[in-house]
Amino acid sequence: MALQRLIKSCLRRGKNILTTLLGPVFGIFFCLSIFTTSYFGNYIMCIMLPLIFVIEHKKFRNLVDQAIGFWTFVLMSLLQYVLRINVRLNGDVIDATKPSIIIMNHRTRLDWLYIWNALYRMNPWLIVSLKIALKHELQYFPGVGFGMLVSNYLFFKRKMSEDGPMIDETIDYFTSLGKPFQIFMFPEGTDKSDYTTMRSNTYASKHGLKQLNYCLYPRTAGFVRLYQKMKENNYISAVYNMTIAYPNNIVQNELLFGLRGVVPKNVHFDVEKIDIDKIPNDDEGISKWLTELWQEKDEKLQRYYKEPLASRRRFDKNNIEGIWIKDTWKQFTVKFISFMVWCSLCPLWCYHLTFLWLVQILFVYMLIVKFFIWLFYGRVDYLIRSFWKRDKNYKIYDTNKLIKKDKS
Repeated sequence: MALQRLIKSCLRRGKNILTTLLGPVFGIFFCLSIFTTSYFGNYIMCIMLPLIFVIEHKKFRNLVDQAIGFWTFVLMSLLQYVLRINVRLNGDVIDATKPSIIIMNHRTRLDWLYIWNALYRMNPWLIVSLKIALKHELQYFPGVGFGMLVSNYLFFKRKMSEDGPMIDETIDYFTSLGKPFQIFMFPEGTDKSDYTTMRSNTYASKHGLKQLNYCLYPRTAGFVRLYQKMKENNYISAVYNMTIAYPNNIVQNELLFGLRGVVPKNVHFDVEKIDIDKIPNDDEGISKWLTELWQEKDEKLQRYYKEPLASRRRFDKNNIEGIWIKDTWKQFTVKFISFMVWCSLCPLWCYHLTFLWLVQILFVYMLIVKFFIWLFYGRVDYLIRSFWKRDKNYKIYDTNKLIKKDKS
C-alpha cells in the first residue's frame, strides 16, 4: 500500500511538472491557432460579402451565421482536445427554435469561451443562433473582432444614450429576419475581481442590499432595455438563467491562459428556464427582479462551493431536464472532422500566401475591403444592416410563429 501511494505521488508530481513545462507551449499554440484561423475566416467573410448585393438578405444572414458557427469548431476543439478542459452542463434545455435571452454571472474574463462547448453539447444549432453581448472594446480584437461584428454581436459602451438605440435597431433587425436568435449577456458588465467586488459591496451597502460572495450585483439598465424591446417586438419566449462555476482552479485572465497555459480543469454550468409570465412588466419591477435573481444565484453558488472536495462539487439537481457530460458520437465526429478541415486549410492558405498570386490578390482585397468599410461605414455590421434597411419588406414577419406556446 505504501509503495502504491509512493508511485501515485510520483506520477502526480511528474504530471504537474510536465503540465507546468508544456503549459506555455499549449497556451501559445492556442493563441496562434485562434489568430490564424480567425484571419482566414476574415478572408472568407470578405470574399462572401459581395453576395449581399445579389441574394436575399435572410439567405445572406443564414450563410454568414453558419460559416461563423463552423469556425467555432476550432475554438471548441482546442479547448477540449488540446487544453483538456472538461465541461459539464445540467438544467433546463435551451430551445434553439425560439428567441430568448441567456443571462450568466461573469466570474472570469474567459467565461464566454467555454459556453460554446456547453451549448453545442445541449443542441449543436445553438452555436449558429447564439449572439453575445460584449463590451465595446472587444470588437477591436484582431481577427476574432471582425467575425463577431459580421455575426452581429451586441457591443455595449455602457452608456444607455448610445446602447439603447443600438439595442433597438439590433432587435428590429433580428425580428425582421424571422430567425430565432438567443442573445447571451453578462448583466454584471464585468468579471469578478477584488476591485469590482469592492464596488459591488459598496453598491450593496448604499442601497441596503446584502453583500454577494460569489457574484457582482448586475447593471440592470441594459438587460431591462433589451428585454423590453424584445417583448415589444413579440420576439422573446423565455429568459434562461445560466450559472458558471469552476470546481478546481479559477483562471482569471488572458495572460495566464494564453502565455502560461494555465487553464481551468473543469467548468460547470447550470441552466434554469424562466417563463416571461414570471417576469414583471415595468422597468423598475424588472430591475428588482434581476437583482433578487442574482441574490438567489449567489446562494446557489454558495451551496456549490460548500462541498470541500472539488471532485464532488455539483449544482443542485432538483427538477432538471438533463445532464450533459460528454459529446454524443455524432457531435464528436462533426467536431473532429470540422477541426481537421480547419487544420488542413489554414496551413495551406498560409503556405500559398507566400507565392500564389491569386491568394495574394484576395488577401490584398480583404485589406482593401476592411479599409473601405472602416472609411465609409465604420463597422462591417453597419454595412450589413444598411443593406437590410434598403429592403422595403424587411419588417414584414409574423413573430407569433417563433414564440408560439408548446402544446401541453
